Amino acid sequence: MNKEFEELTGILKDLANLQGSELLTRANSNMASTLLKDIEDCFENESDAKGNKWAKRKDKKDHKLLFNTGDLGNHWDTKADNKGFFVFNNRGKSKSGFSYGLSHQFGSKNGIPARPFLPIKGETIENAELNDEIKQKILKELENTIKRALKISK
Repeated sequence: MNKEFEELTGILKDLANLQGSELLTRANSNMASTLLKDIEDCFENESDAKGNKWAKRKDKKDHKLLFNTGDLGNHWDTKADNKGFFVFNNRGKSKSGFSYGLSHQFGSKNGIPARPFLPIKGETIENAELNDEIKQKILKELENTIKRALKISK
């Protein structure tokens, strides 16, 4: 995966030298959108990126899982430029500083079950990396961006 990604990004950078840095920005924006859609699908379907349903709630609240205030599920954003991209949520902490996004992603020692919404693998955020499925989706998006750029440059 890494070798293929490096080859494709090399091709993209060569094309960007011909077409300008807006091509890199567009490619990064498209890849960010791919990742964002996977995250949004997890919240919508109440499942992880592989379709495994989240643990049921113990209380009787009627809102969707992880949508108590909507800060975690509804406030994802992307940022992309010609150097890279980010998908982020600036509202993933409580007023007291509790990082409930990470607690739900990985579970917690005080009884919060893991309800993963990020398409990553790893037991902690420190050793996390994108899962193979989202890597393939991002690679496909990168390939499509290159194909579109080649058609434009002809």
